Amino acid sequence: MKNVVFLRPFKVPADREKEFLAAWTAFVTHASKHDGFVKAEVLRSLDDDSPWSHVTQIEVASYAKLTEALADPELLRLRNAVPYGQRAGTFEPVEF
Repeated sequence: MKNVVFLRPFKVPADREKEFLAAWTAFVTHASKHDGFVKAEVLRSLDDDSPWSHVTQIEVASYAKLTEALADPELLRLRNAVPYGQRAGTFEPVEF
C-alpha cells in the first residue's frame, strides 16, 4: 500500500506567519503521535502572484490511517485552530 499525502493551502498575511507556524506546530506534534504518521512539512511560496502563501503536507501510511487519526477530537480541534486555511485534499502517487 502506498502512502497518501494530505495537502492544505493557506493564505497567511506576512505579519501573521509566526502565529500560523505556532498553530501548525501544535497540530503536527499531536498528529505525529498517531499510527501511520510518516512526515509533515510547510512549504512557503516564492511567487508573489501565488494564490497561497503556504502549503502544508502531511504524509500518512494509508488513507485508512488518516481517517482514523481525524476521528481524534483533539486533533480536529488543533487542525481547526490553524488559521488562514483553504480547502484541503488527500492525494496518492500516480504511477506512469
